[in-house]
Amino acid sequence: MFSLLYEGSFVSLKRSNQDILFEIDLQYLAELIRSEYTIFRGILKTCRECRFEPWGEEIIYEDITVIQQLLEEMEMLHTKSHGEEVVVDCYNPSFDPLRTEGQYKYIGGRFIFSCENVELFDQGGNSITVEQLEELSRKSVENVP
Repeated sequence: MFSLLYEGSFVSLKRSNQDILFEIDLQYLAELIRSEYTIFRGILKTCRECRFEPWGEEIIYEDITVIQQLLEEMEMLHTKSHGEEVVVDCYNPSFDPLRTEGQYKYIGGRFIFSCENVELFDQGGNSITVEQLEELSRKSVENVP
C-alpha cells in the first residue's frame, strides 16, 4: 500500500493505544476521489514496532512525537518489506548554505514499522482498498500530459 503512496508525505503521526494514526498529504491522488481532497488518513493496527533511522547516523528514534517532527517536509521515496517490517525511505532535498550555491544535500532516513494490518481512508472517512488505490494510481498516470 505504501509503495502506491509514493511522493506523499506524512503530515501527522499519533499513537492511540496500540495503533498509530497517520495522515499522508498526496493531493494529486486524493483529488481524484474528490477535487477538494488533499490527504489520506490511515491506521497502523496493533503496531508492534515503530522507529526512524536517519541516513548516515547511528541513532534510532522510537518516540512517535519525535518521529513526526523528523518526517515533516519529507516525501516517501520507496517502500520495501523485510519479514514483518515495512521500511519506508523518506527524504527531503534541502538547500545547504555551506555548500556551493545551488547545490542540495539530501536529508532523510528510514521509517520502519510492523503491525497487524494497515487501514486507509480518504479524507471523507471512506475506506480505501489496495485495489482502489491501484486504480487511482493508474488514473493519475493517465492524466499526465
